[in-house]
Amino acid sequence: METSRISIVIPVYQGATAPPQEQRETWLRLFQAAPKSICWHLVESYRSGEGLQIIPWLAQYPQANLRLHPLPLERPQRAAAFNFGIAQTQTKLVALIHQDCLPDLAGLTMLAESEEWAWGGFNKCYEPSHWMLKLSSLYQNQVRFPRGLLVGTNGFVFPRSFWERHPFRGDFLEDLGFSDQIQKELGRPKSFGILRVSSTRYHRRGVARCLLENSLILLGYRLGLSPRFLRQFYRPMKEPC
Repeated sequence: METSRISIVIPVYQGATAPPQEQRETWLRLFQAAPKSICWHLVESYRSGEGLQIIPWLAQYPQANLRLHPLPLERPQRAAAFNFGIAQTQTKLVALIHQDCLPDLAGLTMLAESEEWAWGGFNKCYEPSHWMLKLSSLYQNQVRFPRGLLVGTNGFVFPRSFWERHPFRGDFLEDLGFSDQIQKELGRPKSFGILRVSSTRYHRRGVARCLLENSLILLGYRLGLSPRFLRQFYRPMKEPC
């Protein structure tokens, strides 16, 4: 019987983008320290013919509040991983956090004590930092967040019943469509503290370049260009986050 108050889903992609050893150990410590009323669901996507990487490692350290779900996919599809993971949950409140992000314990405690109908996200804090990333996170946290524009690695917190009516759709910018819909129905979001976000991709490819690419893609989406068209301009990092 499910006794948790909230489920947190973490989609993980195998291969070149799988979290490195240090990040896996950080997540494990967080699983152990988090309130017991939180149930973690880790979904690892993998291609046929290639073995799992994260689930076998975590299986060595069984946690009562951790569920491991393998998901065979021929190519990483975020929406499919999101929906599959959320479908495994049984709580009324769900959080979705990307694999290169890390919430703090204070925020997790807030989550564990939240109402069943709460929704919102987290305030970004890039690590390692950079002055341009500080400005970007300031804009996202102080301008976009209060308007309900929770995108990408802000993470999401939402009632499971909302997701049942509006699952993630598409294979690019699916988080934009989801956040647009949820703010229309549920109004002003709530902040659940700080989310530390890996900025490795920004530093390796160039902070200014990545921020410009992201801004142009977001602008194109707001102007009505299709996610399928905009996807060709996105350059994900192939090394571990």
